[in-house]
Amino acid sequence: MTSAVYLDNAASAQKPRAVLTAMTELPRVICECPPRRSLPLGQSNAALRSRAGTVRRFVNAAHVDEIVFTKGGTEAINLVASSFLAPRIRPRDEIVLTTMEHHSNIVPWHSCASATVRC
Repeated sequence: MTSAVYLDNAASAQKPRAVLTAMTELPRVICECPPRRSLPLGQSNAALRSRAGTVRRFVNAAHVDEIVFTKGGTEAINLVASSFLAPRIRPRDEIVLTTMEHHSNIVPWHSCASATVRC
């Protein structure tokens, strides 16, 4: 039996059981904002740092501080475009995208390029 696999599924992607478990358990067990370490349930910051350590090892980053969690892919692309690329791009540089890019992956690069041209 042959089955099709649709890879461009963004936020609607099926999630592994470990992710589903974490999504349901975390709000039940840890109920705070991670940066607020002074709260009595200061477990979320430790949990977040632990997850960042796991991701750091997975992507072979040098330091856990190189790992930044975002709400999703669009926010992550916007963050990279505005904080990393914007200060480095110069007039006549080229940003190369494919014709199959999702709108959310075109807008931040277009905005970055437009801002550079005006400089």
